[in-house]
Amino acid sequence: MFFRKDCYKVKLRGRSGVVYEEGGKTVQIEAEMLAGEIDMVIYFDSISSWQPPYENEAIPLDEKNRIKENVTVALKEKGLAIEWE
Repeated sequence: MFFRKDCYKVKLRGRSGVVYEEGGKTVQIEAEMLAGEIDMVIYFDSISSWQPPYENEAIPLDEKNRIKENVTVALKEKGLAIEWE
């Protein structure tokens, strides 16, 4: 399931992750689906580097925070209650 904005896409990867795409780069973010008030917990520290061929590019903190914000907006717009750890 993709959630597309103008410059990025967010995709749920089963029950264990989120795929974020932006500017031709992709990062896989660890997450877990839950039962209860919170639908998904997403692990901020798993945003560390882009997927190949950009795997040697670390993602700086300001970019990580932007990715977090974009993922939050996309998933909340689809009615998911999420929490970051």
